[in-house]
Amino acid sequence: MGKDSSSTVDGGRGLKTSDASPAAAAVELASDRLRVRFGPNPDGRYRFVTEIVEDGARWPAAALPNVVVSGGLDLAAETVGEVEGVLRLAGTGWSGTVRPCPGGGLAFEATVDLASAVTNPPAIEIWLGPLVTMADRQALTWRRSFVAGPVRNTQGLAGNSVPAGYLYDPRTRVATILHVDAGCMAWAPGRLLAMELRELFEYGPSGRYGIGLVPSTRFVLPAGQHIFRWRLWQRRADAPPDGWQASARLVDTLAEGLDGVGRWPSGPVTWEQVASGTVADLLDADQVHVTVAADEEDVLGLRAYVRDATHLYDDPGRFELMTVADVVAPLLLYLRLHPDPEAQKLASRLRETLARFGRPEASFISNRHPASGVEALTDTWYFFLNGLIKVPWVALIEADAGLGRMALAGLRGAERLAETTSDRLPLFADFEREHGPRAIGAAPNASVAGLLAYAALLAGEIGGEGGPVLARRLLLALRREPIGLAFHEPLQLGFAAAAAARLADDGDALMAPLVEEFVRAQLRMLYWDEDPEAERNGYAVRGMFEACASLLYPAFKENVEAILPWTDIIRSGRGPTELLLKVMNLVRVHSLAFFEPLVPRSQRSAGPWIPYENLGTTELPGSGSIGKEVYGAGEALWAYLLFEALGRSDDPEILVVYLDLLQPSALRGFPASARRFIAYNPTSEARSLRFAGRALTSSRYRASIHEGVLDRRTLEAGLPLELAARSWRTIDLEPMPD
Repeated sequence: MGKDSSSTVDGGRGLKTSDASPAAAAVELASDRLRVRFGPNPDGRYRFVTEIVEDGARWPAAALPNVVVSGGLDLAAETVGEVEGVLRLAGTGWSGTVRPCPGGGLAFEATVDLASAVTNPPAIEIWLGPLVTMADRQALTWRRSFVAGPVRNTQGLAGNSVPAGYLYDPRTRVATILHVDAGCMAWAPGRLLAMELRELFEYGPSGRYGIGLVPSTRFVLPAGQHIFRWRLWQRRADAPPDGWQASARLVDTLAEGLDGVGRWPSGPVTWEQVASGTVADLLDADQVHVTVAADEEDVLGLRAYVRDATHLYDDPGRFELMTVADVVAPLLLYLRLHPDPEAQKLASRLRETLARFGRPEASFISNRHPASGVEALTDTWYFFLNGLIKVPWVALIEADAGLGRMALAGLRGAERLAETTSDRLPLFADFEREHGPRAIGAAPNASVAGLLAYAALLAGEIGGEGGPVLARRLLLALRREPIGLAFHEPLQLGFAAAAAARLADDGDALMAPLVEEFVRAQLRMLYWDEDPEAERNGYAVRGMFEACASLLYPAFKENVEAILPWTDIIRSGRGPTELLLKVMNLVRVHSLAFFEPLVPRSQRSAGPWIPYENLGTTELPGSGSIGKEVYGAGEALWAYLLFEALGRSDDPEILVVYLDLLQPSALRGFPASARRFIAYNPTSEARSLRFAGRALTSSRYRASIHEGVLDRRTLEAGLPLELAARSWRTIDLEPMPD
């Protein structure tokens, strides 16, 4: 290719010339039912079309001539040949391949050598067919289904999650899915800030339509070598899916290609080590604690960020419910396993502090202390998650009736907000008692209904009534919203799916499909690809979540909170089980990079085991630039409780998940005697391991992976288990009477 070519430059595109000579006939490659055919065009170069072969018939899919990369490059092949099931392409200054990929798709790759810069940016465009303006505007546009990523926030601003899209073409009844590998998009300055995946329309005498990744701003493609990698799937579909269904089909198509094996940032490290360090750092009063006077008492709270690790947010005169509620519940559970007098004193004082946030006169739970009355602007997801879910968790763990009453009062206010807004919940609200709850501003937050639905079900465990009716109403209202309004915090859709799973388990048939659609929508906020910025700095973001739609970076808190409700989903036997396990394993391994001791950094600061809020991405470099999030410290403890505390594998590559973690009965009696786990082997080889129960409370057990009754010592030593490649096994531990 380019390294052996002459020094002349082709057509002003900066491509080094080659001596390739064109083949004489079309060349075809099949992947299941999808066919790609490269044929010669009048200029002697090869462009491709695709078709679907089904029941002996051929259906045009991408019916117009296409090139591997378009825009300023126009990579039409000069030679095409098939070698061992792979098409090998070559042209002036570039070479490439087309090969089958999982799910019946086609994987395209091109390596380009530029002798000089190109001023017209490249694009990846799939032209599907001719465009007739009248037919498109009068009929076809209304029947088309299109969803694309990166997902956008509810105000329309895109982030940097997966660049993939689904387009249903009503003219041909073909669904096209395009995924561009963002991991090799270093050629675009700002990467997904400079490129946009969207529907394509060209009007005029030679009008055409399609789908593609195209520049959203002008930039220069510099001289040198550049790699382009993308995948295409096309299938027949008799009817157009709605947005939620299209979103689910997109995710299911991408799922097979996601590698669930993580890359340890500095060798295998246990979450027990991390959690122990986190608890020690939480005891650092100088760096983490805040004490304010109220009612002639000193009230203890926690800073949002470690004092010496942030220069952006530091108000030593107040603290937030978000931070206190984040830490208390998992710290109380941790101390059941690892008693520590000083940490117990901290947990007890913070639990007392929680009651300070209640505003019963307004049926509200504030996020700030000290604060008089009700703040004029409330972020609804803060209120619903921290006040209506995390506070009830503490009430369950400690049998604290006072906190239970506070949460139920807050739930009444949240329900009134839902009624006031006809279940179209806002991002911001005002809960002032004089006028009652009302929306503030223009931004909706449709999927925050998932948090409120989960809270409504949880309320039934602390004396509330009517939770299932409210939860069902909210979840159905969420499903009626356009999918484009569903994205804010990724955990919201996770809790929506978990709430639907609980209702489905209780016999509500309408909820079962909502589990599948909500959790798959959540997965569109995932980073499915590697990131050049991350790779340069020794960590990986693949399998993490964009912390909030349009935020441009993963955050530790949101990574763990996004997967916690999946325990309910997997436990119920719903959802795309293997995909959820892949992501949980990637979160387990890759999230270690948020901790200062585990990834080399030029500067060190206090609180080494308090996680940094952000890891840098190509769109927003600068890992740790915001600070170390004390309000994410609780997730370090949750990760330990989820992955290791009550059961673990001696093979660090094997994922073990405690599926009962959020069950109300398990929270009340932690650590519970009866337990359910799932073990998953994400690797491509069979693994032999030993599964060990931990913190066992009975002397004799039955285990679903073992014949007969076991004594505690044998179970603690570990039971042998064989797991085939990419397989999983549920493990039930049942206590037996002595």
